[in-house]
Amino acid sequence: MQRLPALFLLLAACTGEEPSELTYPAAKLKDFILHINHGAVVVRHPRGEEKKDVCRLILKESGGEKVLGAEARFNPQVTAERIRLRQRRNEPGLRLDIEVVVPEGIDIEIVVREGGIRLEGRFGAAKATCTSGDIHVDAASLKGGAFKTNTGSVTLELAKPKIERDVQCESIGGNVSLRLPAGYRGPIRLLSGTSEFDFGPNPPVAFLLDSDKQSARAFAGTPMSSEARVEAAKTNKWPPGVWGKTTKGKITFRIAGQE
Repeated sequence: MQRLPALFLLLAACTGEEPSELTYPAAKLKDFILHINHGAVVVRHPRGEEKKDVCRLILKESGGEKVLGAEARFNPQVTAERIRLRQRRNEPGLRLDIEVVVPEGIDIEIVVREGGIRLEGRFGAAKATCTSGDIHVDAASLKGGAFKTNTGSVTLELAKPKIERDVQCESIGGNVSLRLPAGYRGPIRLLSGTSEFDFGPNPPVAFLLDSDKQSARAFAGTPMSSEARVEAAKTNKWPPGVWGKTTKGKITFRIAGQE
């Protein structure tokens, strides 16, 4: 979990440049949105003596014409409830490595064209998108989410079983790995264009493979009653579920505690 923050320290030691920061009041914050071109983003919550009602963005620049600092690099649109930061301009070779510290429970949207994203903590709705790069979501809790990369991998580790909306994990060229808590109850749908699935030994969830062996379906936990299934089909309102999809990679699925 310390890999990306350690990268900031390494870059600072090599260039002699100190990271720059942006800070905003976050007592009423509901949404945080960040879009950058090239780099890595880690989102976490305050630790130790860090203030819980303040949002911080810690930026390390490298490869650009010169170090401008966080204030010059972003076009902020800020209200008490929403912080939206978009990179102002791009330069050849410029890389932005960013650590974001936000309160628990807010909604998150992170977009990185080239680079990785890591989310750690308790979030509402979460969205992470990369063109090229890995996405790792280590969520103590999550209301719902969409995590998509073109060429990297997507890893979801969910600790709290209850979700309120679908959670979708998708990669075109990479692998998708899902680890759900033992108490999760709901539909699971997995699709692999290569027909590569890894359910581990003695999987606690029984998957049904479609005839083309590219799709696997299951319902984890206590099955729905026949009345509930009829009502869900009639209204098209099913319990929120977890989706994993890859076009060219493998899907790995585990329940917490499973070997």
